[in-house]
Amino acid sequence: MPMLQIDLSRIWQQLIYDPKEPLLFSSGLFIFLFTGFMYIYFLVYKHHRAKTIFVTLFSLYFYYKSSGTYFLLLILSAIVDFSLANAIFKAESERKRKLILILSLVLNIGMLAYFKYTNFNHLRSDSPILFTTEHLSAHRYFILYLSVAELYY
Repeated sequence: MPMLQIDLSRIWQQLIYDPKEPLLFSSGLFIFLFTGFMYIYFLVYKHHRAKTIFVTLFSLYFYYKSSGTYFLLLILSAIVDFSLANAIFKAESERKRKLILILSLVLNIGMLAYFKYTNFNHLRSDSPILFTTEHLSAHRYFILYLSVAELYY
C-alpha cells in the first residue's frame, strides 16, 4: 500500500500571500481555514483573553493572506487610534479632546481616501501609471476590510 506523502513546501505555499491569488471568501482555502478557525474558536470561546487573541491573530492572518503586507497599515491604524484614544482620555480640557478627535478623524478618513483613490499603485515599483486597474480587486478587498474595521471599532 502506498504511503500518504505530504509535501510541506506546497502547504507552506498555500499559507503565504500570493498577489495573483488573494484569499477570497469563495475559495476552498478560505473554507478550510474557516473550518479550522471555528474548531479552535469553540475550544477557547469561554476564555475571553484567549478568544480575543485568537480572533485578532486569525483576522490579521486573513488580512495578510488577502492583501499581502498591507495588513501592516491596519496594525498601524489600530496603534494610532489606540494612542489617540488614550490621549483623549488623558486630556484635561474639552478643547484638547476635540482637537485630538479631529486629528483622529482626519488621519483615518485621510488614509482611507488616499489609499482608495490611488489604488495603492504608487507603492508598487513596477507601476509607471498611478491609476491602473491591475491588481485592483485585492486592493478593493483591503479597503473594504479597513473600512469595516474602522466602522466596527
